[in-house]
Amino acid sequence: MQLTKTLKVTPEELFDALAGSIMQDIENATGKRPSRNKLNGYKYEKRAQSAKGKAKGTAIKVKIKHFDYPCLYEVRFQYAAGINTMRYEAVPAGDGACELTYTEDFQGVGGNTSGTRGKLGLFFYERKLKSHANQAIDQIVKYIEGERRVKANPAFADDTAENASDVFH
Repeated sequence: MQLTKTLKVTPEELFDALAGSIMQDIENATGKRPSRNKLNGYKYEKRAQSAKGKAKGTAIKVKIKHFDYPCLYEVRFQYAAGINTMRYEAVPAGDGACELTYTEDFQGVGGNTSGTRGKLGLFFYERKLKSHANQAIDQIVKYIEGERRVKANPAFADDTAENASDVFH
C-alpha cells in the first residue's frame, strides 16, 4: 500500500516528530534512549499493548532499516503473524511544505496471505491500513502545528503536552 500526500510541514519538522516518537518507543521498550544519529540500523524488541492496554501483548522484533534525516525512515516489525514494513520518504515541496510518500507492506507467515481467501483478506486489510495511515499522518501534522503554536506562545504548552501521548499511538 502506498500513499502520497503534500503536508504543510517541512521535512525537518516531520522527521523531528518521527524521531521523538521512535526514541520514546525505544525508551519504553528498553529503558535506553538513543540519539537521533544512532537510529539507523537500530534493533530492539518490544511487546505490543493488548486491546485494553493492561496485559502485555505480542512480542515484536523491531529493526530501523533506514533513518536518513530528514528524508527517509524505514522500519520493519517482525512478529508471529508476519513482517510489517513501513517507509516514510519526504521531499521539500516549497513554502514550508513537503511531499510525503508513505509505504506499508505486510508479508504473512504460513501462507495466510495466499489463495483467494488470503488475497481477499489482504485487500480489506490494505483498505483499512490506508485509512489508518491517513489518520496517523494527519495526527502527526496536528502535533507539529501544536508545537509551532508553543514556540510562538509558550502559554499553549499545556494544551500540546496533553495531546502529545495520543499522536503516534
